[in-house]
Amino acid sequence: MLIILYGEDSYRRLQARRAIVAEFCAKHTPAGVSQVAALHSTEGELRSRVAASSLFSALRLIVIPDAFSVPFVATVAKDVVKHAATTLLVEG
Repeated sequence: MLIILYGEDSYRRLQARRAIVAEFCAKHTPAGVSQVAALHSTEGELRSRVAASSLFSALRLIVIPDAFSVPFVATVAKDVVKHAATTLLVEG
């Protein structure tokens, strides 16, 4: 699944991100949530972080807060959408 948070109001985006993460943690384990800084990663690093499986949770939520600043996030997101156990939350 792919969740996109976009808009000029960064406060409301942050509120929405926190609500989504809190809902995920309430339904599943918080160990399944990870955040990746795309600005400080290469495409290979981002792919390996997204492809890595969690030892403690079957379902994963990966948050990329600076997703629209890096062009290769779109190609990585296309690969993630194929995995039913991974949800990608991109924000920009």
